[in-house]
Amino acid sequence: MGQNKTTAKSRMRHVASKLTVAMTIMVAGVTATGPLAVAQPFDTIAETEPYPLDNTVVDAAIDTAPYMTGSASLADEQPFVAADHDAAQSYTMTAKVSGAKKVTRTTYISGYVATETPARDVIVSVEIYDTNDTQVYQKYYTGQTLGRTATEYSYEYLPQQEGDFTVDIGVYDKDWNLIAWQDAAAEFTIDPVTTAQESYSASTAVQGGGLTSQTMTLTTDVTAQRTTEDSVVDVEVYNATGGRVLQKYFKQQAFAAGETRSYDVAFTPTSAEDYVVKVGVFSGDWSELYHWTDGTARFTVELNPIFTFRALTSVNAGANTGGDEAWHADRYFVGGTSVTSSEPVNLEDSYGAAPAAVYSTSRQGESFDYQITGLDPDKYYVLRMHFNESEVSAVGARTFDVHVNNDLALSAYDIFKEAGQKQHKAVVNEIGHVSDAEGNLTLTFTGVAGEARLAGIEVLGYGELLG
Repeated sequence: MGQNKTTAKSRMRHVASKLTVAMTIMVAGVTATGPLAVAQPFDTIAETEPYPLDNTVVDAAIDTAPYMTGSASLADEQPFVAADHDAAQSYTMTAKVSGAKKVTRTTYISGYVATETPARDVIVSVEIYDTNDTQVYQKYYTGQTLGRTATEYSYEYLPQQEGDFTVDIGVYDKDWNLIAWQDAAAEFTIDPVTTAQESYSASTAVQGGGLTSQTMTLTTDVTAQRTTEDSVVDVEVYNATGGRVLQKYFKQQAFAAGETRSYDVAFTPTSAEDYVVKVGVFSGDWSELYHWTDGTARFTVELNPIFTFRALTSVNAGANTGGDEAWHADRYFVGGTSVTSSEPVNLEDSYGAAPAAVYSTSRQGESFDYQITGLDPDKYYVLRMHFNESEVSAVGARTFDVHVNNDLALSAYDIFKEAGQKQHKAVVNEIGHVSDAEGNLTLTFTGVAGEARLAGIEVLGYGELLG
């Protein structure tokens, strides 16, 4: 903002200097009176990873100074009202600084505010000042409620100049009357970017996935323009709120000048939102940051429909009755014959298994269809098929193909093999497909070796239940 605190804010200092405000200065987790230390990482991912910290933006912020109207002229200042000293004494304001702390490299500013006397509808301003007492950055949060538990106010800051800086925190009422002020809640230094830091580049390619609970591969290429004997390559994934959801780092990495090395990281998202990949290169002991890229890749994950669908219809193949209140007697079929088995079926370790009665009958034949109608046109559905091998006892003795709307879905499917070479074992297989323009899904079962067989089928999706 380029404003000088010796004008309007000098009056705040005059008020604040009379207040006893508890203060703990923290920079990257250590007191400001001692040398900064970089935590050593564990071999497994944990909250103690050295860098960077997760950040939570509490509220939308405006990067303009509230006590000025956009001009440095004193005539434009908004008047300040002296704070209630008793109320101000109840505030504890601290801050910490983490991240790169290099020019044009992302640095994380976190302010913490607590009060013994609850406060509502206040404004919290977390500001950065240089050694000339000039404000270089500000972010404030309106409509805040504060109490004894410290509230965190964090944001990313991209320094434009090197030097020493402080984080100052102010609390105001909704009309910008000062309640409490804390000078130098944290002190930190921004260093210039060294040649070593400019000697790396990184990019990430995202392969596969796209839905929640689907694993994708993040392939990161790091290129070094100088020889490095011992470094750490750190790959991190952040969600839409700035929280770190994954970190994997690779120790003892050596680069020749001009060499590019690739690093694969598996990521299985659990929530549907936007994500960003950030990559850092550190010295072998994590004490020096050589390179940091905030966005080597950005991608969006959508909700996996299989985890939100419901069964629109459940058919007990080959049966005259459903065998369970949620299951229908055999229908939708064309061709094949009904076969039965009196042997009990093993349901253990069969995810999504149907009731045992469903596996006591099957539809079987060299070729037969299930023509499911009444669905929404051009919509995605999941077909959950149930199988039980009660006749053959050798791998390859019964294999068959399954087509859905003429697209091959299962090739030379072998129930006995899928059951771990066991008879009377429930086998479940799920495939997804889009209905045709008329809202139909046609499954065609064709024997390859022996006859095809099906014990039951469920159609999962959105929409109304099929009668």
